Amino acid sequence: MIVDSSLREEISLSSLKEFVEIANRCLHDEPEKRPTMAQVVVQLEFALEQQESKQRANHVANDVYPSIEDSLSSENTEVETLTSPTKQTNSPTDKEDGKKPKSRQPLRFWTWGACRNRIKPSKRKELIGLISELSASYIKLPKFDLTSTATATNQFSHSQKIGDSRRCSLSKAVLPTGQTVAIKRSLSWLDLNEFKNEIFLTSRFSHRNIINLLGYCIHENGEAILVYDYMAHGTLFGHLHKSGNSPFTWKQRLQICIDAAKGLSYLHTGFEYPIVHRNVTSTNILLDERWIAKLSDFSQSRAGPSAERDTHFNTLAQVTLGYLDPEYFHTSRLTEKSDVYSYGVVLFEALCGRKAIEISLEIERRNLATWATSCFRKGKLEEIVDSSLNGDISPECLKIFAETAIACLDLQGVDRPAMSDVVRALESAMHL
Repeated sequence: MIVDSSLREEISLSSLKEFVEIANRCLHDEPEKRPTMAQVVVQLEFALEQQESKQRANHVANDVYPSIEDSLSSENTEVETLTSPTKQTNSPTDKEDGKKPKSRQPLRFWTWGACRNRIKPSKRKELIGLISELSASYIKLPKFDLTSTATATNQFSHSQKIGDSRRCSLSKAVLPTGQTVAIKRSLSWLDLNEFKNEIFLTSRFSHRNIINLLGYCIHENGEAILVYDYMAHGTLFGHLHKSGNSPFTWKQRLQICIDAAKGLSYLHTGFEYPIVHRNVTSTNILLDERWIAKLSDFSQSRAGPSAERDTHFNTLAQVTLGYLDPEYFHTSRLTEKSDVYSYGVVLFEALCGRKAIEISLEIERRNLATWATSCFRKGKLEEIVDSSLNGDISPECLKIFAETAIACLDLQGVDRPAMSDVVRALESAMHL
């Protein structure tokens, strides 16, 4: 085996397969059969995703305590609450030795919150510092009590979950006031900086197309929670790509795209420095009870010069597959024009009803942005429009929409439009 011996136990087979496959294609004897670097990026991104999936699985398997999903997977399993007292159990050894019974809990009953109590002293100090900083800051957000928050989510029960990611879980909850909210719970105290960043940025926003932060909860045991308005109709991604949802009409899709564009324009122009979202995806466009679209997830967002200071490695580890500005690989910077590129991918998602990346397709069609751009230039745009929209879009409207999306996907960031220009173009398309 030619793999570095220090890596053999670390690499997942699926990740290795993707990596070797693209390496072999790069070394093809016939130059015309070698992939473009854009295709290399797509396949390496997928290899990275496969590796991260293995690492997440290993993390759960090797942990002393089970994950919250494991803890709550059985309806017949009693899960101790965050506030319940420790149960006392006497082992036979304790009785025989005459020792004082030890405080124990069966490992299978431990919740994720219990695992958080193992925070290192340095991190606990950081937590306490953040609590003090939030208390002394200009932020005027309600601070929610941990006990009531846990109760509202039935101890963060799996049945209350409405979404999750590598870094957080999202649960539906009803507050004692009767208000329905979404609880965003950090899954690792290692993400304190993201939590802090999201509070300090999102608390400044006041816009119809930006999700509203209602309050927060942070506790010395490691709990870091944000409370948001509940979005009754979920994500744009869910309605475009998940079965069981009625297809959106073209007018609905276009209005959602306009809403999202207005939210981005606000971020880019509504403050002293542009705020770069850095993770514009169809998953992060939420829909409220009136189907108004709102941008969400500002954990990666940055304002002003700090938007460009993050390391290349950290950014690559956090981006969503298929949306990353290709210019980033040359500059190692993300700017508001990077948001414009990601938004262009969302526009083609709405038009084509296709995900940003479709690994099951042949390599030339996997990346939506690359494929849609190619079809547009070949005059084959009508062939890639979502079949459920046939006859629903006027030729003039389609032309403006597609030209706007293509402009957003320009490989040169400086040539991409401002989001305010995108809003005007799409609003004009709406009236055609």
